[in-house]
Amino acid sequence: MTPQGKLYTLVRQESLNGLHSIEFLVHLGRVAATRLLVIGDGSPIHRRVEVQGFVSETRGKVWLEVLPGYAPD
Repeated sequence: MTPQGKLYTLVRQESLNGLHSIEFLVHLGRVAATRLLVIGDGSPIHRRVEVQGFVSETRGKVWLEVLPGYAPD
């Protein structure tokens, strides 16, 4: 969700994987902002090495915060 209230989602007919996560982050960078704070739910697709590598290559333009496993909702 942006400060303006826009909500961006990714919906696919197939199961999502880490490469879809990267695709979505690239899309967000194009349409939402040049700097992103993305909050993830701790799913393995968000923790893949490829996703972490992509985030580190952005040099701070994308910040990925993963909720802890005990987060209530």
